[in-house]
Amino acid sequence: MSAPPGFYDDGTGRARWWDGVSWTHTSPSPSGGKRRRASRLQRLWIILQWSAAAWAAYLLVAIPFSSPGGTEEIGQVVGAGAGAVACLAGAFMAHGLFRTRLSNTEFIRATTTVRVIACTWLLFIGAVALSVFAEVEELAIVAESLFLELAGPASILAIIGPAYSEFVSARALAGATGEGARTG
Repeated sequence: MSAPPGFYDDGTGRARWWDGVSWTHTSPSPSGGKRRRASRLQRLWIILQWSAAAWAAYLLVAIPFSSPGGTEEIGQVVGAGAGAVACLAGAFMAHGLFRTRLSNTEFIRATTTVRVIACTWLLFIGAVALSVFAEVEELAIVAESLFLELAGPASILAIIGPAYSEFVSARALAGATGEGARTG
């Protein structure tokens, strides 16, 4: 008796479609065109995640050099560090889910929290850059202080709580539907 149709490891570490008689598609989606569109959208969000991680890491390095040292700066450095860690963790989670070959809907649902964190950090960095270029330094300093000291810890809590929960649920869904990550 042959295995029922579905995606299986073909022995080379790739997921391929078994139609019950022979191997057919090498794509984990029987509709190859839809898979390409899904990949583009998911890649866009992964680029967003890595961009947010890079800019948050830049803030972590730039803050100590941007102003004379003081106790108020410690909170900003800690906040930027927490934001960088949260954005980096979100980027790894999104990349891990991309490899599971989830549908766009499931991928978007599973990365909601990490996308909110990334967008928040990118908007903040854009606002600070705009205020610096517009020569409204007072606004940049206040925004930097308040945002970094509040959003950094909040980002870590969001990664530890809802983002990780979404990630684990999506990985379980991918395993249950046979869309697990490629091996090898």
